[in-house]
Amino acid sequence: MKIRAHHLFCIQGFQGHGYSNSFVNYLRDLKKMLYNDNPVICIIYGCDDLCENCPNFANGICTKYGSEVDDMDKDIINMLGISAGSNLRYKDALNKISEKYRTLDDIDKICGKCRWKKVCLFYLSYINQLY
Repeated sequence: MKIRAHHLFCIQGFQGHGYSNSFVNYLRDLKKMLYNDNPVICIIYGCDDLCENCPNFANGICTKYGSEVDDMDKDIINMLGISAGSNLRYKDALNKISEKYRTLDDIDKICGKCRWKKVCLFYLSYINQLY
């Protein structure tokens, strides 16, 4: 399974909001499978298996966010010290994220402009560390 780097953040923060009912249902099932089965994933930048189920995906590209999310993916891959196309177990990837992204400032570099951050459990967990 291919997962773009920034989706590793999004999946952790997902709680039922999304672009369409079918996308929300797909993401809910994907999150459950990733946590329960801990499969090997291929971490990439650019559109992934999750994107293919998004209503903003067409002709192999994200029609809404484009290079903005590609840059997020590249920054995360660099911060994690891996190469695009690296294969890791899902929970090992999450462990790498928790080792490298420790503060709200770290997370804001990636998620600061995200429209979902007010409902993202991943982002909110860093806000809660401040209080």
